[in-house]
Amino acid sequence: MGEHIIPYSDWMAERGWHNLHESHGFVQFTHRALAVASLLTVLSFWIHGFARRHMSSALAGVMILCFVQVGLGIATLLSQVNIVLATLHQGVAALLIGTLVLAIYEFRGKRRRV
Repeated sequence: MGEHIIPYSDWMAERGWHNLHESHGFVQFTHRALAVASLLTVLSFWIHGFARRHMSSALAGVMILCFVQVGLGIATLLSQVNIVLATLHQGVAALLIGTLVLAIYEFRGKRRRV
C-alpha cells in the first residue's frame, strides 16, 4: 500500500464499489481494517466479561487466539506470504471462530442464570 493508508493507486472509477473486493490493495486494506475492528471488539468483550466477573476460559482463549491471529497475519505479510505462516493463519482463524462460539454460548448461559 506504499506510503498511504488507503491504496489510491489501485482505485478504478469504472469498478465502483467492486474495488473493495477486486483490487489487491483494497482487499489488503479491507482485511487489515476488519482485523483491527475484530481485535477491538474482542478486547471490549474481554473487558466487559472481566468487569462483570463473567470471565471464562473460553473468553480468555478468544483473547489469546485473537492476538496470535493478528501476530500471524503480520508475520505472514512480513515474510512475503510464507505458506507455513499463511496456513497457520488460516488454522488459527478456524480455532478462533470455534472458541468464539463457545465463549458466546457460555456468556449467554451465565447471563440467564443471574
